[in-house]
Amino acid sequence: MNLAQNKKREPGATAWPREIFESIVPHISNADNLVNYLTAMETNVSDDLVCLLHRVRHAKDTEWPVLCITSATVRGPSLQQVVKYYRHIQVTDAGDLSDLEGVSPSTTTIDLRAFPAEDVDAETCTAWYRQLARVPVTHLTWRCDFDEDRDELLGVLPQLSHLRSLRILHETNMAQLFAYVGTSKLTELFTGNFRFSSDDGPDVLDAALTHLTKWLDAQPVTGFGFIFNALERCSPFIAAAFLHALTRATALTTLTAYFLPLAIVRKHASFRLPPMLQCLRVQGLLIDTAADAATLETLVRDSKLTKLAVMNTIIPTLHSLLQHLPWASLTHLALKRIRLSNHDCQTLALCVPLWTALKGLDLHKNAFDCGGVMCLARAMPSTSTLETLGLSANRLSEMAAATLIQVAAQRYPRFCLDLTACVVDTFQQERLKALACRARVDLVL
Repeated sequence: MNLAQNKKREPGATAWPREIFESIVPHISNADNLVNYLTAMETNVSDDLVCLLHRVRHAKDTEWPVLCITSATVRGPSLQQVVKYYRHIQVTDAGDLSDLEGVSPSTTTIDLRAFPAEDVDAETCTAWYRQLARVPVTHLTWRCDFDEDRDELLGVLPQLSHLRSLRILHETNMAQLFAYVGTSKLTELFTGNFRFSSDDGPDVLDAALTHLTKWLDAQPVTGFGFIFNALERCSPFIAAAFLHALTRATALTTLTAYFLPLAIVRKHASFRLPPMLQCLRVQGLLIDTAADAATLETLVRDSKLTKLAVMNTIIPTLHSLLQHLPWASLTHLALKRIRLSNHDCQTLALCVPLWTALKGLDLHKNAFDCGGVMCLARAMPSTSTLETLGLSANRLSEMAAATLIQVAAQRYPRFCLDLTACVVDTFQQERLKALACRARVDLVL
C-alpha cells in the first residue's frame, strides 16, 4: 500500500530531513501509534521504514516495541532492514543469526535465550556458535545443559565483547565459567541453579570465589545471584574477601542469595548489604538458632530495601523479623513457600497497616487456610498504600475469596488480587470473576 494514500500532508513537512523521521521511530512505544505515525509520513520515507510498517502492521505486538525472533519470524533481507530501529531484541529460536550482525550495541539490546537443540549435529552446532561470536549480544540466558553446548558456550563467551548480563537457569556444574567472569565486563550475573560438584575440593571453590571477588571489585555490578553455601567449603580468608567485596559493591541494586550461611555471615561482623541495594531475594535459608534469626534481622534492618522476597525458608521468629523490616522504604514483600500458618497471618495483619510504603504483598503457597485469609481481609481497610495481594496456591473457599473481593472493592486505586490455583471449581471461578467485574477489582484466577 502506498503511504500517500493514508497520510495527512502538513505544510513544510517535506522540508524535514529523513533522519528526523527515522530518529523518532525507536521512541514510539505502542504498535498502533507506530503504524499511525509511519502511515502519516511523507512519501519520501526510506524503504526500510516501509518494510517496518509492513511487518508491524501484520504482526503488531510480536514485532513492536520489542522484536521477538521466534521460529515463526520472517528472516532475511526484510529483517535486516528493520533491526536498526529497535531498542530491544529478544531471540527465542536458535536459527540464523546473521540478520543481527549489524545491530548497534550502543542503541539496542539483544537478549539471546535460545541455543541449538541436543539433536543438532556437531558441525551445525559449531557453525552456529561461530556465527554467534559476530552478533553484539548484550544479554544471554542459558536454559539447557548439553556437554557439547557447554563447551561451545565457554569457548565463545570471551568473544562476546558487548555482553553485560548472563543468566544460567538450569542446574549445571561449570566452574570454568568463573574464570571468564573474573575478567569480563558483565554488570549482571545470576547463577542461581549453579551447583558445585561434591568432588570439587576447596581449591576449586577458592578459585571460583576469587574470580567473583575480582569481578565485584572491578565492575559496576548491578545484579548478582549465587549459591552462597559455597562459602562453607572455601578457605576462610577467601570467604572474607568475597563478603568484603560484596559489601563494597556500591552499584549493586539486586541480589539473589541461595542458601546464605548465616553462621558464616555472623563471623564477618563487617558484612552489610550493599548500600544501594533495593531488591533482595533469599531462598533456602537455615535459621536454626536465635543467633541466625538475629543475623538476618540485622541485615534487613540496616538496609534501604524496597523489595524483599523470602522463599523456601522456615522462620521461627517471624514476628521479630517483621518488626525489623525497613518499613519506611519497603514497597513489596514476598513470603513464598515458608509454611505461614493462620497465626502467622494474624501477625502479618498487625504489621501490614504500619508499613507506610507497602504496595504489594505476595504469600504464594503457604500453609494457612480461610482463617488466615480472613485476618488479612480485616486488616486491609487499615492499609493506605497496599495495591496488590498475592495468595496463589493457597487453600481458599469461595466465601473467603468473595470476602477479599468485597474488601478490595473499597480500595483506590483499583486493587489486584491473585488467587491462582486457590479455587479449582469452574462454577465458583465464574461467580468470582463476575463479582470482581462488578466490584472493579482486577482478579487473577
